[in-house]
Amino acid sequence: MSSEKESKGEKAVDIIEKVIDRAIILFFTLILLFCAYAIYDSATVYEGANLSKEILANVKEENNIVKDVDLDALRKINEDVIAWVAVDNSEISFPIMQGSDDRFYLTHDIYRDYAFTGSIFMDAANASDFSDNYSLIYGHNMNGQKMFGSLGKWSDEEFFNAHTHGKLFTPEGDYDINLIGYLETTKDNDLVYTVKNTKNGYNAQIFAEIEANATNKRSHDENTQILALSTCLGTGANRALLFFTFSKN
Repeated sequence: MSSEKESKGEKAVDIIEKVIDRAIILFFTLILLFCAYAIYDSATVYEGANLSKEILANVKEENNIVKDVDLDALRKINEDVIAWVAVDNSEISFPIMQGSDDRFYLTHDIYRDYAFTGSIFMDAANASDFSDNYSLIYGHNMNGQKMFGSLGKWSDEEFFNAHTHGKLFTPEGDYDINLIGYLETTKDNDLVYTVKNTKNGYNAQIFAEIEANATNKRSHDENTQILALSTCLGTGANRALLFFTFSKN
């Protein structure tokens, strides 16, 4: 009897050990699968921040400076394309979308497909033809300096002074944009984030804000329109903006 009990006990221990071994194997397999999915998901999100070859085929670029954009072709893909903005010798070169609200293009691409990276888009309160004195453009701060992830580079004075010009391509015409300031602020800054405050008036308040609080700034002509590029930051300031002047002739 004793021998039989010992045999049954050993079998029970063997079974328990096998169950534990399998549980451990399953646990680590699940971890590996989760890690693999996380890597895949991250890569998918990262890739989503890149413009497709179909979109880039409509952009003429020389030496990292955008020379021309076929907006008619882009608007056939999506009529919500209202412009293209590019800053010379930088990562900033994107179509600008505008929806009926400020939510849709937070999570949708130029094809209107869901995309975690969203699109670069203009405040829905702005005139789509850039006739307002102050036009506000939003973009996500993505890893790898994708989308508007590179805006923080302008906090460096040397970089700021070396990247001051760009182009705004619109159906009505193409315009030179000239950098005047880099500002870190909060999302509660109503002056820069409530477009109606300066929608059809003189931009003295915006210029005063740049003069008083911008990390870096340049001299400017105040009788011009303002184009602002905005993104979020992982800091207490939580927002970064680049300000450019331009004039529609």
